[in-house]
Amino acid sequence: MSTKHEPSVFTGADNEDIDTWLQYFDIYAKFKKYSADEERDYLPLLLRDTALDWFQAQAAGDVDTILKLKAGLKA
Repeated sequence: MSTKHEPSVFTGADNEDIDTWLQYFDIYAKFKKYSADEERDYLPLLLRDTALDWFQAQAAGDVDTILKLKAGLKA
């Protein structure tokens, strides 16, 4: 069950803006006091459809930090 302020899922659809979505994700993670590792582990749970397909196709070393994960989503 999601909380009232939890970020929405990100699908990678053309009408979604990854920068706006990540900005809200960062605000939420800061509010929850997530460590970088917790952010890295939580973010993929919010991916669906094309975005999730992209994540699952990545080599582990390409998304092993939150910075790499975010950079890959923006690419």
